[in-house]
Amino acid sequence: MDPSKRICLKNLPEGCTKREIAELVRNRTGTPIHSIDLGVDADGRARRYAHFSCEGAKHVLEVLNAGVALRNTTIHAHPAKVHYSYRYAEARRKREREEAEEKQQQEAFWAASRQRFLARTNGGELPKHKTPKDFYASKRKYARIAAEIALMSRKAHAAARADAMLVERPRGTASHSGAAAAGEPPRAAAGSGAAHASGKRAPQPKATKSKAPAAISLPPPEPTKEERKLSGLQAKLAALKEKLKK
Repeated sequence: MDPSKRICLKNLPEGCTKREIAELVRNRTGTPIHSIDLGVDADGRARRYAHFSCEGAKHVLEVLNAGVALRNTTIHAHPAKVHYSYRYAEARRKREREEAEEKQQQEAFWAASRQRFLARTNGGELPKHKTPKDFYASKRKYARIAAEIALMSRKAHAAARADAMLVERPRGTASHSGAAAAGEPPRAAAGSGAAHASGKRAPQPKATKSKAPAAISLPPPEPTKEERKLSGLQAKLAALKEKLKK
């Protein structure tokens, strides 16, 4: 029910009926009323107020607001409060309106998109010479370029490490071979047990042949997190450069 057409009558006499309320309002205002709500309280007695609906509620309120006598009691009319069921119904109607508007907007958007596609493709037919682009084409390109950059970085890192090992090993080998050729026994490290063992025989010097250190083949080290990140960025940059050239 529309709350703007709902009126509340207060201070009704005891035992008041719906017929009396309808006759009172019709005789004073000339307006027929309907949907009269006159219930009972917890004790089973009729309540001292009632609600009803009518057309022209503003006129009815102006006439009955000053007070109307009924069975030696003065009745006053007030605008009825909004019932909770009406608020729920209004919220549901508002939600339905919003959903309908959203659906219309989506339909209009897709219709416009479809029209643009048909206009761009000459009725929805793709060109014969141009096949649809693979979804993973760009990702495969980035992965391939990143793998090449990572392999180059790995090889360069392994070569630099091998060169550093070759530079360091001959220097220590030459000093050891020179001491052996002079016939001097190798000195024991300070604090070791061999330096304090006086009862043992000293080791005899042996002729050592100076041999060139063999190149040690080590597996290439794995790229670090920074190298992987750098290779990925370089791959994207290279792909963008190729795209700009086209």
